[in-house]
Amino acid sequence: MGARLAFSGGTIYSGADFNSGVSKSTDKGLTWQLIPNTGGATTWVLASARRVYTSTGRYDDTNPPKFEHAELSSDTAWTSEKMPDTMTANGTGAAIVFDGTRYVIIAAQRAAGLWRYVEP
Repeated sequence: MGARLAFSGGTIYSGADFNSGVSKSTDKGLTWQLIPNTGGATTWVLASARRVYTSTGRYDDTNPPKFEHAELSSDTAWTSEKMPDTMTANGTGAAIVFDGTRYVIIAAQRAAGLWRYVEP
């Protein structure tokens, strides 16, 4: 797995494997800053108009996959969402779409199949 990118306005968010966490660039990729408390093997990073989302894919008995998000206005304050028990390993493919009212994330989650999250 390689780097994952998400764009929000003039900010680029990137996540990478091997416990690198999420980084951001506000100067079109010239410089990067690691966002605190986002360590983990990032399988994907997405951004809506108000939030940045990430998911970790590592799984073992003590580290199940995580789905996290932060408000764009405060992208150092991350919230974890509980994953369904069937999510034993996250996939690497995800997309975010706007349905005219809300943003919706669709992700391929290996053995768990397709997963959908609707931004509140």
